[in-house]
Amino acid sequence: MPAIGLGIGAVFVPVSDIELAKAWYARLLQVEPPETTHGHLAVFPRSGGARLVLDARIFVPGERRD
Repeated sequence: MPAIGLGIGAVFVPVSDIELAKAWYARLLQVEPPETTHGHLAVFPRSGGARLVLDARIFVPGERRD
């Protein structure tokens, strides 16, 4: 058995504006936007795949993530 498990459970995306990002991803995925939890997280559950987690706390202005 692999040390880290058998798959990816979630993908975290840093966002500067949680409400704007929720609306954009909801339109893209054609789903209702999730509630914001803890003031900075929004989790889009996906059946059969990794969850998409938007996080406004890990966003660093001007930092590029390639």
